[in-house]
Amino acid sequence: MQNSSSTLLFDRDNLRQIFSDWRNKELLKKYGYKIPKDLINALIAQKSQWAEYVVGLPGTGKTTFALRQLWAKAIETKDDIINLLTMNFDNMVFVTCDVEDEIAQNASKITLLHTSSQRIKQQRKQRDEDIQEDISETAFWRQAGSVNKVTTDDSILISKLKTDYADKSDIVVYKSNNPDNRDEKKEICVNRLSDKKKYIEGGVVAASGKRTPAQIVHIEHQLKKVLSLAQDNTLPSFAIITQNSWWQYDLGLTQNERIKIINLVLHNQLQFVTSGTPKFIKNAQGKVVKIIPEKSRAVLWKERLPKWFTEGTYDDIVRDYPNFLYGKTKKSDDEEATNDAYAVKAFEWYNFLNIGDIPMEWSEESISATFIRKCLVEGNINAIKPYLSPEIFSVLTSPHNLQALQTRYSLIQERDHQLKEKKDELIKKHKQINPLTGEPLLNKKWDLVVLSKKHADACKNRRDQAKIMTYLHTTDQLIKHAERKIKKKYNALIYSPENTLQF
Repeated sequence: MQNSSSTLLFDRDNLRQIFSDWRNKELLKKYGYKIPKDLINALIAQKSQWAEYVVGLPGTGKTTFALRQLWAKAIETKDDIINLLTMNFDNMVFVTCDVEDEIAQNASKITLLHTSSQRIKQQRKQRDEDIQEDISETAFWRQAGSVNKVTTDDSILISKLKTDYADKSDIVVYKSNNPDNRDEKKEICVNRLSDKKKYIEGGVVAASGKRTPAQIVHIEHQLKKVLSLAQDNTLPSFAIITQNSWWQYDLGLTQNERIKIINLVLHNQLQFVTSGTPKFIKNAQGKVVKIIPEKSRAVLWKERLPKWFTEGTYDDIVRDYPNFLYGKTKKSDDEEATNDAYAVKAFEWYNFLNIGDIPMEWSEESISATFIRKCLVEGNINAIKPYLSPEIFSVLTSPHNLQALQTRYSLIQERDHQLKEKKDELIKKHKQINPLTGEPLLNKKWDLVVLSKKHADACKNRRDQAKIMTYLHTTDQLIKHAERKIKKKYNALIYSPENTLQF
């Protein structure tokens, strides 16, 4: 990067990736910043007004717009950061998918890129293909397919701009569905939009869970309770479907598939969220609502709340059960293990309702998704019929879907076996030996490479420490690269057309 650059582009995803490398984190600390956000805040203070803030859904072409229309130079590497801390520049352009108030408040102009769902999907597909062929100019280390599940509805972004930043916001609308056509566009001043586009503030009723798959007891005693409370209080409602993770008898059920399974019973009455607790949501009339946690309620099972807690606020839990959230994992007479606190933390500052124990008429199998998956794998479908709604049972046990789920399970088992073998092979091949002392490096957590105090003390100076960290980091990256290749290969088989569920 040359010091003559007058407009610099900051892409949030790119900066996050740059500072994910421990060596760049050390660089941050050298200049007095603990996290990337500290650096950004310092730059905001340095420049009272940013040239422009570009927002829009993934796939709308924000980075391309900033590079080609605003003539900005992207901050891409550690060297760029080093130069950035010492160079002079006139303007900054910041690019994010959401409207971040800290940036928006300091922007001289905000531009929202808007286009049709069809064009967004085409542009996402094209970028994924470019990433796979290693020719993307704006990938910035993003993985292909990483935004495929993100909505193509930007009404929430529009409502935030109309309500909070209308005086300095414009919308660039690309009319053509052809991604190559960037000339057929128009600009709309947000001030001219109807006040109906503004958001309102209010509470919600919510729940969360994996639902792999959802059983009768969860739908009847939790999700329908959420709907009932929402209707009684004329509030919007939603349920968080947590991301895919490892579980026993894994059938590879995606978040979208788990939502479709629930909707066989609820028929789209409940909104579902797949990427964390939302700050905004739509009500039944399509109006955007800014969620006020203190006016909201989370409906949780007893095992997700502290022992003896029946109903109350987040403050009540913080005050009366501090170890549940922050402390010991050992169970005591008045507190449960903290590994069950994730649901409470997801709904920070909400009010909580304990819907109690699973009803006595339901057996342990009725609440165990593991038991359901095990029976599907083994073809023991009669054993699960009492615990699934008729609609869900019929879909999951249809000849095609049962075969698809069993094939997925076999492929996942094979994939996980290859992942373990490859990881062990790389660890053995690169023998984690301290290149300075010849002693084994004891670190076993490959996704977070750190030096133990023993080996740090053995180093004569910071350069020696850096050598070991680089050695470990390189091996860790080799393992991650191998895992990505194996997962890509098997995911193509697991979710092939032959193994796609039919609803």
